[in-house]
Amino acid sequence: MKLYQAEKAGFCYGVKRALSLVEKKLREKENRDIFILGPLIHNNQVNQKLAKQGLKTVQSIENVEEGILVIPSHGVAASIVKKAKEKGIEVCDATCPYVKKAQELATKLLAEGYQVLVLGEANHSEVKGIVGQTNGQALVVETEEDLQQIELTNKVGLIVQTTQTNKKLSFFAGLLATRTKELKIYNTICQATEERQAAAVQLAGNVDLMLVLGGYQSANTKRLAEICREVGVADVYQVESAEEIESKWLQGKEKIGITAGASTPDWIIEEVKKKISQQEEE
Repeated sequence: MKLYQAEKAGFCYGVKRALSLVEKKLREKENRDIFILGPLIHNNQVNQKLAKQGLKTVQSIENVEEGILVIPSHGVAASIVKKAKEKGIEVCDATCPYVKKAQELATKLLAEGYQVLVLGEANHSEVKGIVGQTNGQALVVETEEDLQQIELTNKVGLIVQTTQTNKKLSFFAGLLATRTKELKIYNTICQATEERQAAAVQLAGNVDLMLVLGGYQSANTKRLAEICREVGVADVYQVESAEEIESKWLQGKEKIGITAGASTPDWIIEEVKKKISQQEEE
């Protein structure tokens, strides 16, 4: 049995930056409470670790009266940041720079008179944050059926959730091109996402079993699992931790591939490698 790891896997720049900012604040908090609106990243193990260090999760800015408010890596609506500052709360903005760029471009399109569409998952926190930057005026499309239900104007601008695929973007660009006179598209897919997807596809085509590591709420991890399955060569399983790996998955497998979502820490990857090595020795 041989174990292979995708060339690009695990933490991306945006996640590393967010984690570094929060850990620094936790070290320097000076008896002030530090709050965060929802999870910092979509990885339960990392969020639990931060909670033990003192990071308090809240669901609304109304639950915070003083201290420090952390904006998670997926971003929030501009109105939340404004409200925090009005209340005199210090804001630590851990929004991923790629997500921040998508927010800025959505606002720019709206100011230029475009009908703004966001290609992505309506219930994902990143998409909610982008829509929030347009005061709720941007419309979310996830499927072709979603697009068919929208009455498009003559000027349409498209923003993309950072974890979508270029294949899906190209498909929707083609649909929009036939339904509006002026179309402006900003490809806001994160480069790290593209690199991880390409590396995962390459590996999935050359192994018997593919393990995709990452949180079940992580959009980019779910996408990695999806595209690995589309290759159609390896058995594909998504797991959050080494404990979830079943020994029967490994039986008869000669080549095992590992990839990990952008919010999966190195220590989880190493635990999975160790688990597989132990299974081989038994």
